[in-house]
Amino acid sequence: MLPTQLRFLTSLVFPSQCHLCGAIMQTHEQSVCQICLDRLPRTTYLMNRQLQPLGATIGSNFSAALSFVGEVQILCYALKYGGNYPLAQCLGRHILAPHLLQRTSAPHLILCPISIHPRRLRRRGYNQSLFLARGCALGLQAAGRSAQVMELLVKREHRKSQVHFSQFTRWSNAAGAFALNHQRAPEGALVVLIDDTLTTGSTLLAAGELLKQRDPKMQLYLLALAKED
Repeated sequence: MLPTQLRFLTSLVFPSQCHLCGAIMQTHEQSVCQICLDRLPRTTYLMNRQLQPLGATIGSNFSAALSFVGEVQILCYALKYGGNYPLAQCLGRHILAPHLLQRTSAPHLILCPISIHPRRLRRRGYNQSLFLARGCALGLQAAGRSAQVMELLVKREHRKSQVHFSQFTRWSNAAGAFALNHQRAPEGALVVLIDDTLTTGSTLLAAGELLKQRDPKMQLYLLALAKED
């Protein structure tokens, strides 16, 4: 990682551009300028209300921050297939963290990214959900909340991406895909499971159900960056 002074000098010669509009960004901005961040379509109250019955099946709150349309689609594809971890951290900090701050007053949050199989990790180079969680932790900490990232899950089976399946098949594809690792969330903390995109909710529900089986009293929140129609 470059020292702060060197990064500053480099930015003068090769200024960063917004991933969406191409504008030259300010030194405090990263990947997406503030104007484009503010314009991203947020999910509506009704869209998130429709997720609550799903979350209730495992005693969890459930929401998504953005609507998977237009520029959000561009960003999500860049996350998943472009290996753009600074973008993931930017969206975690400036989209997921404010979304959570509006919906929970929990003083201590554990951010748990949805894990990916080592084979897929080698191919993609990084886990986008992990860097979303890291960015979210930075945003929560800046707002005065206690937040840390813990990888509580492992992906034990390599399966085809959910994009290859119908909505019905996605549920069975997610079942049994995860396993618990040795780490445990501190008692009393709110555990937030984080994923990038949400269609049926099968992945987050399968992971959340596994965590609840080990600790039925766990306070759990399922959170996606973007919700597909």
